[in-house]
Amino acid sequence: MKRLKFLVIDEADDLLNGRGVDDKTESVFEVIDLLPKKRQTFLYSATMNISDQILEKIGVTSPKKIYIGRDLSTVSTLSQKYVFISEHAKDCYLIYLLRLQEVLDAESNGEDIDKEEIMKPKKKMRTSDNDRYKGNKKDQFKEMMLTKRERQKESKVFTTVIVFAKTIRDTETIYLMCQYLGISTVRLHSRMDSKERKFSMAQFREGETRVLVASDVASRGLDIPHVGLVINYNMPTGPEIYIHRVGRTARAGRNGRAISLMTKYDVEGLHRVEDKLSLKMEELELEEKSVLRHMRETSQARALALAEIEKNNDDIENGIKSGKKRVIDIDAST
Repeated sequence: MKRLKFLVIDEADDLLNGRGVDDKTESVFEVIDLLPKKRQTFLYSATMNISDQILEKIGVTSPKKIYIGRDLSTVSTLSQKYVFISEHAKDCYLIYLLRLQEVLDAESNGEDIDKEEIMKPKKKMRTSDNDRYKGNKKDQFKEMMLTKRERQKESKVFTTVIVFAKTIRDTETIYLMCQYLGISTVRLHSRMDSKERKFSMAQFREGETRVLVASDVASRGLDIPHVGLVINYNMPTGPEIYIHRVGRTARAGRNGRAISLMTKYDVEGLHRVEDKLSLKMEELELEEKSVLRHMRETSQARALALAEIEKNNDDIENGIKSGKKRVIDIDAST
């Protein structure tokens, strides 16, 4: 490291401000302390909010700042809307939007489908597949979707969706709910091991599954070029987080959409985002009666998901006592 001349840090504000995955900030500072003082340092991020004290701590004085586009902005090809809902109906709206996207894609492709069959509530819960990374299993909608090679050959519409949740518990709960309700889904958060993460990302990138449920660990640093829709299950607490989340879509000049599920408790957060971005989001109006008919099935799926999470927590606790498993903080934020 003595010969190092250039230090490059991507997502610099997250790493240096202590908001990174597993909070590796102190380790980053320890590594930087070992580097030559005479070097060039390059810090990159879509949002840059690093104090002079931190810059001085890493040996950066009189930095030159280069902005590409307006700071704290989103691209013009991104459609941003919100759905104003009651907290108890949030799961209904999420499942409705995910199923509706499947229908819209199939209709765009001219496929002969039974829209009502896809959209109607399911009377029977599927068995969840929480260890899905061990093998790809087909879901009830898989037959109407073409393989990646066929989609490329025939230019079929296939919209991939990222659902962002606030905590690991929310991420796991939504993931399991979707599994119970027959929606092909993978998840991503910081407490998954590398094998699980790689499998989830491979399935999503290759188009083997259309929905990725993720904590904010997926809002930075991932290059997934063809995401068509971002859904904020939880409204982000600040504009910076919002920008990074919706920045997963509408990349490289493509069109994209972002929909935020917003309750009365999120109004202030929405206004902060609008003020920072100098925009006024439109409300997405949906037929409430069609959405709320999913209430019973989503409530059942949530109950099953939470029960499975608690069982897994008990298994983990027993494993810790026997020295076989590691601690997983399912209430962590990433």
